[in-house]
Amino acid sequence: MIHHGLWRHWLLFAGSAAALVAVRLARLPAVAACLLLVGAAVLLVNSALPLARHGVRRVVADQNSTVQTAVFAIVGSLYATLVHFSVLVVWNGWSQADTTVVQEANALADLERMSHGFSGPVHRQVRETSLTYTAVVINDEWPAMARRDSAPQAHAALSELWTIYTSMGPDDRGNALYGPSIERLGQLDDNRRLRLRASARAVPTVVWVMFHCGGALAVVMVFFFGVRRDWLQRLIVSVLAGVVALSVFLVTSFERPLRRRGGRTARRVHRRPGPVAGRGQVSAVAPCSGHRPSRWARRRSRGAHVPARTSDGPYGLDPLLRRKAERWFDCLCATRDTPGDPRLTWTDYELAALRTVRAFRHRAGGRAHRRLRAAFRRLWRRHDRAGSGTLDRAAFLAAHARALERDRRALTAAVHALCCALADAADRDGDDVLGERELRALLTAAFRLTSEHDLRTAWHSLDRDGGGAVEHRELHRAFAEFLTGADPAAPGNQLLGGLRPPRPGR
Repeated sequence: MIHHGLWRHWLLFAGSAAALVAVRLARLPAVAACLLLVGAAVLLVNSALPLARHGVRRVVADQNSTVQTAVFAIVGSLYATLVHFSVLVVWNGWSQADTTVVQEANALADLERMSHGFSGPVHRQVRETSLTYTAVVINDEWPAMARRDSAPQAHAALSELWTIYTSMGPDDRGNALYGPSIERLGQLDDNRRLRLRASARAVPTVVWVMFHCGGALAVVMVFFFGVRRDWLQRLIVSVLAGVVALSVFLVTSFERPLRRRGGRTARRVHRRPGPVAGRGQVSAVAPCSGHRPSRWARRRSRGAHVPARTSDGPYGLDPLLRRKAERWFDCLCATRDTPGDPRLTWTDYELAALRTVRAFRHRAGGRAHRRLRAAFRRLWRRHDRAGSGTLDRAAFLAAHARALERDRRALTAAVHALCCALADAADRDGDDVLGERELRALLTAAFRLTSEHDLRTAWHSLDRDGGGAVEHRELHRAFAEFLTGADPAAPGNQLLGGLRPPRPGR
């Protein structure tokens, strides 16, 4: 073998080593990571072979001795045993994690289905909290598990479920489904802890050290075998390096089963027939009342009544939608009457929740308050996607238009969640309807409507059948029409009063 121009081999060796480390640390698709890892390993050993033979050329034997063969066989057997042990351990962990996720989804589905056997308010609370827990796990907790962390919102939603069941009245506690529901809730809590434990599980450092050192030792020993043809030795070294790289890739892939593509896995599991929606998807758009969404809700969930974008309205909003969004901004913005440019902040939403619980004599920090804060935060996140914490009027209108165009279903689900929390907080007598006094108190507390004209307009627009009460489904429809509808004749346009449909042709 000719040993000149070693600087080229040193340069190739350093580059392939850096590429090997980069591929090992980068988050790439499985196929690309596997191919790059094997390619970098093969390039590394082929660039190291001339350097090793030149540095210890007196040690290289012309013929293989019995001692060399025996030592190589012992090292190879020990390394194969280590690989087998590591793969078995990580595969078992991966299988257990997959089973845990499926059991968690099944427990949540059973819990939601059994809630149909309880009273209406309990069923609405369980269903809404279950949907919130599912959305938080998919969108927040699963990405956090890649950092070996968890989402406090998921723990809060689970605690809310426990609070719902532990604070039930005697009638609901006597229900035959109460015991099985508590059992499913315990299974849900246990499987979540097991899932978080599985996301933090890793192969011990000492095993990784033995893994890498054993593979490097096995490859280096081949450097000193006596082979007359250089291409044959390169082939043997390349095959051995490829096998070692594949073993490392296999153990790395299964070491943390919930790290990569977690959101896609979570959505696939939670959209199987059974969990929460029961129709292969997470039903986040159904009204709280009733067992099944109405025909209007199903049409809207398929994309009906999508507001048309016109050249007259800025930010891509229909002129009517723009006026309603501005009305929403003015009703919630605490700085609307101060000099300067008013800005809507998350604090404004928190104050709205606090005013509501105080108006209906709920305990601050209690269950109703936590539900309202979670619902307002869910809607706030639909608009403040950048996490700035503050929006001026123009930014709010642009964010609302973007939410309607790009993620309409999530915005609608957030609106329904907020409506559920507001209706349950205002419905103190639990009759599933709001009287005029309750509705006026709700609009005054949450949206600071003080004008008698606005309150009277809102009441007459929501009481569509003239029965002297507003059902929860009517309130849901009004909220959806106000924030997402473009029909100028929709009664929900008058939800916050002081708004008239634009004249035709305007």
